[in-house]
Amino acid sequence: MNIALCSSGSLHNKKESARITITAIANELQNQGHHVVIITERTPTTNKIEQQNNITIYRPYRSFPGSKIFTYALAIKKIQTQQNLKFDIIHGFSAVPLFSISLYLTKLFTKNAKIIHTLKSYSKSKISTSGTFLLNLMDIITVPTIIYKNKLHNINLEKIRLIHSPIDTNKFHPQSKSSLKKKYHYQNQKILFYYGGMWENKGIHNLIQAMPTILKTHPNTKLLIAPRYRNIPSQQQLVKSLNLNQHIEFLFQDIPIQDYVAMSDIIPLPYINLIGTEGNPSCLLEAMACKTHVVTSDLPELREIANDLIYFTQPNNIPNLAESINTTLTTPNQNMIDAAYHKSREFATPKIAQEFLKIYQ
Repeated sequence: MNIALCSSGSLHNKKESARITITAIANELQNQGHHVVIITERTPTTNKIEQQNNITIYRPYRSFPGSKIFTYALAIKKIQTQQNLKFDIIHGFSAVPLFSISLYLTKLFTKNAKIIHTLKSYSKSKISTSGTFLLNLMDIITVPTIIYKNKLHNINLEKIRLIHSPIDTNKFHPQSKSSLKKKYHYQNQKILFYYGGMWENKGIHNLIQAMPTILKTHPNTKLLIAPRYRNIPSQQQLVKSLNLNQHIEFLFQDIPIQDYVAMSDIIPLPYINLIGTEGNPSCLLEAMACKTHVVTSDLPELREIANDLIYFTQPNNIPNLAESINTTLTTPNQNMIDAAYHKSREFATPKIAQEFLKIYQ
């Protein structure tokens, strides 16, 4: 089959979960003999065409104001002409129901293609979440959780499928924590590790403010933070104001994330809400795959994914967050870790790609 995977974002940051998951699915489908391209937005710092692991990422120009709605249709037309092919599947990935219009317009140039829209997360923009009824233009809609499905209204429910976001279980796997701590010079320390986006609803300010309480019980604890971007002045200033520079380290350099996840005692994910976050947060699943404890907010979507497999804390509650982390550091639960590890196998990229392939077929 000829398959176009379309992203409403620019996928310019290699640390971004959307880029990681979409390219992983593309690679898996291509390894199974299908022809796959990725179409996404152009930015001032990205090239028009990019190659990654034999996958071509197209970033077409926007030729005039307001032309974004036609970006994917015009790209489909150009690729089909250049490569003398017709696409069988147009598969969009977005948090925005309005993106359905851009996907549907690809039918101008490939009438027989089936169109799928994967809703990866809740959109940050209230305006962009309008037009949910437009999802009815799609042949299939996929969502990451039943909770998400139940929040959709005015849609033909027969079109909705539950398919999770994938993780690389070959990359994220259990390793010796003591050996990794020795390798990266964190011997005899309890390691908390957060990586990814740093916007307010991720709850990083709460995690930093919980550290003084955590240190009273576990003074040898170190919080490592690997931000997606370097510019995080508010968090750095908060660390300084609390005199936590010796206990919190920002990792701006490229690091082997999988080693740090496997090395850590806890991956804390203190989400205030899941707006702008993958419906199946990759950090949570990758920690489970590495046999590392997770402490995260008690949100219904996360309960659906990993109830009884990870520790939950009240959202936006700093004392409760500190207490949950201290309890987990004091009495780690190996049975819970093992069960979470087995659950993580359900999110392996080959399995998720196969579920998408069944829909395509």
